[in-house]
Amino acid sequence: YRTVRLFEEAGVVEKHDFGDGRSRYEEAGDDHHDHLIDTRTGEVIEFFDAEIERLKTEIAQRLGFELIGHKLELYGKSIDGVEPTGREGLVFKRHAARVDPDNLS
Repeated sequence: YRTVRLFEEAGVVEKHDFGDGRSRYEEAGDDHHDHLIDTRTGEVIEFFDAEIERLKTEIAQRLGFELIGHKLELYGKSIDGVEPTGREGLVFKRHAARVDPDNLS
């Protein structure tokens, strides 16, 4: 565990806690993305949306800040019988991780 902490402190890995009491780590890099957690199945979907990136920068500027980073985790339930639309160019990685949906806080 000390090695993982050292990697985190050195910026080699990023720590994520999706609310189920377990930490997950992923390689740090330049490919920024956000997370959508399905509270029914526990699936974690990594995605990138240019409009979100633009909005978060705009909001920070309107509040008098220069944004230096952010983390965005969205939690939701997939809608039964509805096929997702508009994923083209949005989903970075499906099944990036899985959480225990019974332990989400």
